[in-house]
Amino acid sequence: MTRFHEPDLTVDPNSPFVRDASNKLARRAYWMDMTDPTLLMVMTITRKAIELAKRGDLVALRLCLERIVPPRRDRPVNFTLPEINSVDHATRAMATITTAVANGELTPAEAVELSRVIEGYVKALEATEIERRLRLLEERAIRDAK
Repeated sequence: MTRFHEPDLTVDPNSPFVRDASNKLARRAYWMDMTDPTLLMVMTITRKAIELAKRGDLVALRLCLERIVPPRRDRPVNFTLPEINSVDHATRAMATITTAVANGELTPAEAVELSRVIEGYVKALEATEIERRLRLLEERAIRDAK
């Protein structure tokens, strides 16, 4: 049976990568999870798919291309949100998203993703506001201590 290079995993046990015999980086989990027969089978199947794709087999070609450039699972959303500069504006943006779902302009999944964006933005606004208030309180405390 063909033996493949097994990198020395003791060099840095905490590193997710190791160097193989040709000094290329390899993922540690790849070497630890695959036995020689499994690796051989994977390599054989991959070579066969590439060979079929080169011969014009469209299914094999699609399979190879999907591994190289995976298909997008989502699409850009052509939707205009109102400007958000405060928490009050975020409420208006959420209302706009809800209306768009009701009108069929957005799918519920798209609405969830946009809502997460708004939620993250609101958290950033709140953190900025808390930091501003804390800075004012600290400055006031320093000024009062003098």
